[in-house]
Amino acid sequence: METGKPSKEILEQKKTTMTAVHYPLLQTSRPKVNIDIAVDNDKDGAKTFNPGDQVLYTLKASNTSYGSSQLFDSPIISFDLPVGLSLDDLYPNQSGQFLVMMGTDPSEGKTIDLKNIRIVETATAAKEINDDGEIISTAKSTKKITMFFDGLTIEPGMNLFVRFAAHISRGSSSVNNLIAPTYLSS
Repeated sequence: METGKPSKEILEQKKTTMTAVHYPLLQTSRPKVNIDIAVDNDKDGAKTFNPGDQVLYTLKASNTSYGSSQLFDSPIISFDLPVGLSLDDLYPNQSGQFLVMMGTDPSEGKTIDLKNIRIVETATAAKEINDDGEIISTAKSTKKITMFFDGLTIEPGMNLFVRFAAHISRGSSSVNNLIAPTYLSS
């Protein structure tokens, strides 16, 4: 190309091709679960327990999901004993500390052998509910029981029941706060 003379240049434009890439979506569905604990020998919550009295608890872990594919696998249940209570060595009319059942109702539940459950007891700070309704740790200590149900599956609509007995320690004064914080995970 010479300077000062107009010239004709042809510019080539490369064609760009767009390719759509589709990645599979990872969709997970978590089951809806619930945990509840009740004092069986004080249904209305008005009884005052005295030193030496036995307190019977039923803990219920539920899979409240509607889909049949929403299984709750290998649950882990923990609970803190209320201050002033000691875990009994035997649940009434049983050969162990806990009576564990799976079913829709504890009266018709299938008993689970305690040999298939790993149970760990640890010391922990006791918890109480403050005036704002929050759970807070206290300077007192208590016992935390953690139960590992490795390989167990709770199907939708089913419940895992854990029954246990405790007694008011002889050195305690009367107890009317039987709150036992419970935890559920997997």
